[in-house]
Amino acid sequence: MLHDERAYAALVRSLEIGLGDVERPKLDDANWDEYHLRDVAEKMCLVIVYNLVQKHGPKMLLQAKFVEKWLAEQAWGDTEEDRQRNFAAYRKSRVNNLIRDIIDIISNSRLGLSCLKEAKLMNMANRTSSGRRRSGLSISSSSDMPDDTVDVRRRRREAIVIHDGEGPLNHGDIILRNHRRANDDFEIG
Repeated sequence: MLHDERAYAALVRSLEIGLGDVERPKLDDANWDEYHLRDVAEKMCLVIVYNLVQKHGPKMLLQAKFVEKWLAEQAWGDTEEDRQRNFAAYRKSRVNNLIRDIIDIISNSRLGLSCLKEAKLMNMANRTSSGRRRSGLSISSSSDMPDDTVDVRRRRREAIVIHDGEGPLNHGDIILRNHRRANDDFEIG
């Protein structure tokens, strides 16, 4: 139901409006995962965006100006050189969050690379894929052009939902497995 132009435009607009709500975390340390400091409304939009682009590819998200209106507005750095260096380091880092996953999907498409270059987050020297391999299912979709294949890697998700049946289900009722730890601990999502 959400895979249409108006829904993508609304999601991007919601993310764009949220930019002024809180101070954006500085993204100059590629090994620090800032995602958990972000606003809940922003994270919920990113969950929807991720699920849509994972299933349908990034074309409609890119047409809604996600890169220009939201991704490029993150605190990548003060100069163009800093922004490109920090963005490239973030793409190559071991950070494992939805923003990074969306960036991976975008940068695996020709249209996405073009948008990232136009937004001055990338130049031709750092246009290579992140090189990060993930376990999971690989699917191909023709999202940008008929012959353009996009490799989309799905993240394995495991969760426990604890809900007493009173009121609506909310984000605090979901406990996600944290695959980054050596043991199989769960964390409240």
